Amino acid sequence: DHERTMCTYLGACREFTADRLDLAALGRARCLYFVGYMWDTPNQTHAVRRATEEAHRQGLQVCFDVADPWVVERYGDQFRDWIPGSVDVLFGNREELGLLFGRELPDEALLERAPAVIPLVLMKIGAEGCYVAERTGAQRVPAFPVRAVDTTGAGDCFAGALLFALLRGRPPREAAVLANRVAAGIVGVLGCDLSALDRQAVLREAGF
Repeated sequence: DHERTMCTYLGACREFTADRLDLAALGRARCLYFVGYMWDTPNQTHAVRRATEEAHRQGLQVCFDVADPWVVERYGDQFRDWIPGSVDVLFGNREELGLLFGRELPDEALLERAPAVIPLVLMKIGAEGCYVAERTGAQRVPAFPVRAVDTTGAGDCFAGALLFALLRGRPPREAAVLANRVAAGIVGVLGCDLSALDRQAVLREAGF
């Protein structure tokens, strides 16, 4: 199925502490992005909370990628307590968001419940594309057809492309079109090889 077989070892990341944060860098940024793996040790979690507080103080958007279903299984209660009021943009796939907001819920109900606590939610649904959910409603953004070779890096590239577009003033749906196109490109090559993509073609096909 072209899925990777992976058991994540975070290595030195597990030692990251709040006193290693470069909070001054936030003054030169417009958003703060991080992933659910940061909950793997209490010191990392403390660093995230400290960075989030400073980001909000400086008026930055806080963007959080759930990262993996097992992360939600381990830290779901903490996420449900922390996300409301802390996160502005949430990334997750159908399984991850189901674990967070109600595994038994159909997509329609899930896409109503999640934006009730987060302004913008991106639910990735693989070959079907993604949903863009805001408090005003949700819409599906179709995927770009691709012959799957390797899914490694697709989620990270999706998030990077979406934030690239949002930070350039594009509305969420247009940003999701680019995110789908970049993710499709990465799925079509071996490894997360951005050099294998034609940047101008990707932007043109996504309407940028």
